[in-house]
Amino acid sequence: MWEIKKMQGRLSAWLVKHGIIHRCLGFDYQGIETLQIKSEDWHSIAVILYVVI
Repeated sequence: MWEIKKMQGRLSAWLVKHGIIHRCLGFDYQGIETLQIKSEDWHSIAVILYVVI
C-alpha cells in the first residue's frame, strides 16, 4: 500500500508552531512555498517578517 506524506515547508512548520492558521498551496518550480493566510492575520505575519528579516 502507498504511503501518503504531507509536504510542509519550514515557514509553514514555523507558523504552525506559533499558532498562525494558514494553508499551504504547494511549492513553485523553485521550491518556494506558497501560503494562504487570512487577512486578519496579516498584521502578525508582517511583524514576524520584520523581526526575522
